[in-house]
Amino acid sequence: MMGILNATPDSFSGDGCVDPPSLAARARALADEGADVLDLGGESTRPGAIAVSEQEELERVLPALAALRQEAGGLPISVDTTKAAVAEAAVVAGATIVNDVSGLRDARLAEIAARHGAWLVLMYNGRERQTTVSAAIQSLLEMAERAQRAGMPRERLIADPGIGFVRTPAENFELLRGIPAIKDAVGLPLLVGPSRKFGRGKPEATAAAVAIATFLGADVVRVHDVAGAVVASRVAAAIRYRTS
Repeated sequence: MMGILNATPDSFSGDGCVDPPSLAARARALADEGADVLDLGGESTRPGAIAVSEQEELERVLPALAALRQEAGGLPISVDTTKAAVAEAAVVAGATIVNDVSGLRDARLAEIAARHGAWLVLMYNGRERQTTVSAAIQSLLEMAERAQRAGMPRERLIADPGIGFVRTPAENFELLRGIPAIKDAVGLPLLVGPSRKFGRGKPEATAAAVAIATFLGADVVRVHDVAGAVVASRVAAAIRYRTS
């Protein structure tokens, strides 16, 4: 389970914060709720968000990352960024995953992750006029090839179908239903981020999406509210794998 930490004042979910001690406290709470990894971002990806400069993003991310490393109980930390300089500084400072929502717009992200032995999340971001499962598969396969050409080992790549980064609710539902086909065709571990993207952001809608994603084969689920998601994911996993 990946817990979300927004080091931003304008997060779409309303939980953003640029104060490192407060972020560290939030990280401890997510760890207590069952998070296995923390995903730290310093720039909002909500529709209409104002882009921040490289320097501003660094000033948000690096102090927060230092606080997390000290206070978050040793959980792995992912940096959610599209900027090469931010990715480089974060992995040097201890992040072990680069989470790129741009669709590998900048191949240097793959080079940086490879050079530092980090993992790289490649996200389909729905740039096509109409999103389909086949479009997501094709895009993710192309990204994986580009990342490998940049030196990234395939065994450290993770795919994200980009739920919430497409244009319509129907397309989000199609991607959610398409998890098995995407995972099978792309051949990489799958990270799915359904948090607050269904049912007008209601917690029960997210819990349902988490359960469905887990049941359909998602390897990692990225959420804001970890406690409820852990329960939903465990029930779905028990059903899928027939465990108690």
